[in-house]
Amino acid sequence: MTLNGKIAPAATPVAPERLRQNGPWGDMLRDYAQTWMMHVNEDLLLDGFRNRPGLQAWIGEHIGKFMLGALPAAAMLGFGELRAKVGRLARGLIVSQEPDGYLGTYVGHRFQGPSPDNPRDVWDIWIHKYCILALLAYWAATGEQTALDAAARAGDRLREEFGPGRRDINATDRHCGLASGSVLEPIVGLYRATGEERFLEFADHIVTGWETGDRPGIVGKLRAREDIATIGNGKAYEMMSCFVGLLEYARMTGHREFIDMVLDARNQLADTQRYPTGGMSSGEFFLRPGMLPESADIETCVTFTWMQLNLRLYELCGDERALDLVEEAGWNQLLPAFSPTADTLSYFLSMTGPKRFFRKWIHGTDGSAYETAPITCCHNNGHRGLTLLPQFACARTSDDAVAVNFYSEGRWEIELADGRRVRVEQCTDCPHSGNVRIEATTSDQSACELRLRVPYWVESMTVNGQPVDAGARRVTVPVQGRGLFTLDMPMRPRIVFSGFGARGKASVARGPIIYALDQPPPGLELDQVALDLGCGDITARIREEKQDGWTILRVPVAAIPATSVSAGLPADGGTAALVPIQLAGLKNNPGLEGCVAFTIDKWAHNPRKRETFFPEYRVLLPFFWGRIP
Repeated sequence: MTLNGKIAPAATPVAPERLRQNGPWGDMLRDYAQTWMMHVNEDLLLDGFRNRPGLQAWIGEHIGKFMLGALPAAAMLGFGELRAKVGRLARGLIVSQEPDGYLGTYVGHRFQGPSPDNPRDVWDIWIHKYCILALLAYWAATGEQTALDAAARAGDRLREEFGPGRRDINATDRHCGLASGSVLEPIVGLYRATGEERFLEFADHIVTGWETGDRPGIVGKLRAREDIATIGNGKAYEMMSCFVGLLEYARMTGHREFIDMVLDARNQLADTQRYPTGGMSSGEFFLRPGMLPESADIETCVTFTWMQLNLRLYELCGDERALDLVEEAGWNQLLPAFSPTADTLSYFLSMTGPKRFFRKWIHGTDGSAYETAPITCCHNNGHRGLTLLPQFACARTSDDAVAVNFYSEGRWEIELADGRRVRVEQCTDCPHSGNVRIEATTSDQSACELRLRVPYWVESMTVNGQPVDAGARRVTVPVQGRGLFTLDMPMRPRIVFSGFGARGKASVARGPIIYALDQPPPGLELDQVALDLGCGDITARIREEKQDGWTILRVPVAAIPATSVSAGLPADGGTAALVPIQLAGLKNNPGLEGCVAFTIDKWAHNPRKRETFFPEYRVLLPFFWGRIP
């Protein structure tokens, strides 16, 4: 629907202060806030602005990303200390702004691209992007006008530097304009917040500039439905950030074609660039379609942006597939990247272990200046991701119904268009089981509709004992004042087959969770274990056990010969225990004991030493269909 030339959202998420997320997701958010967010050094985050150029080339990105995650986290948790910390950071950032509006961390080479006389990467526009986004979020949460004024001055500084008739913004980064071009999102945000036409004109110029000369060609390639990996240099995080900006641009201008183009691009990425865990990228880049190396480094920043992109699509056009993709990536790629001690995470999390938990305080420096929790781009985007899914667990639809999108312990208060409020409480141990009890209450005992999502992983589902029609995406139930609903979604183990380069391998899943092998049966190496699919319905032979509150799957396996050439067929390997990917690779992991696990790659050439120092795991397993009698 278009309203006053703008696209009205199909769904509106719940404000952070009106929800409480519990269960495994809420526990990690709460623990990470106390153990990591509160221990990030405030002086470190402000250092690059107070003492330009700071300690690291792109140090200025961290304060904006930190604030963007900490603000909703503080509201969800009712965490006053964290809210106060964000306030100090916002005020420190504002007073560090230079008179001309500059809000970067450089002295020389400002707004410059890579060049022989420039020894450092210049990320000025990227830094301004996150500072503006953070100040806009802080203004929206607090109403402090100084934050909006500072954001507007920074936007004007960029406009004066790169607006019509000025310098080419695409020439300022080494990623063919993808990093700098992603500033479209905050520039549109400034127009949305202020109504000033000059910001919309600048946004128009950025979008048009993507197609000029040897540039990323984002709009042209999206319109032609070309291979996404050929946009710019294929840098995944920055590219999808541009897609998010393009969606915001479409929202404010009414260009629905752009939403359709991004939706098609999303589908292409989901169909050709997505791993069984829901993650994306190989060493931070998109490769050619179908090039999905099993040991690829899948960046946590990419995981967050993939979730962000899909939730924007759901918000703008009600796309149901977006929720499937977010649930998949959230449980299997984002949450497993966090250390179980909730004080750090993995910069990369691949389908083949180990999990390397980052203990260095900040990438690219020796850490001698400040005592702080470890911090990288992925640490900050990781906690932003933790706050995303809860806000969309329930949503108000454009026709004033309540959509229940994700099932997890917690409560949500949804404000309808006419001012009525609906309180939704979920009692469940999902994802451990598919049993959910939902209580919905309207503020004035009036009627409303509750629309319950049918997750992609269910084979059958009942609501209050009544079976759901096969193939349904939603179940609509009426609420008159107060309603109680019991959902039963049996979690039968299933086999997930992979395509492209992973043909001949499969994964095991239960509910939304992907499983991994990290302890082979006695006498076998990790690479000798195959799923035994020659025994009929393998899922009927899988046995479930409990460990630390999670379900462990004991699966029949075949033993692949260890010799390089063998005429023998795989032997019966008995059973192997598969664990949820959240638990994989944790036993004896040195990254949990305080060492700088990310830097111990000197052992990588020696498989035996790698196994000694890094507990490995496999998400993809070879399979064997049967034996000849």
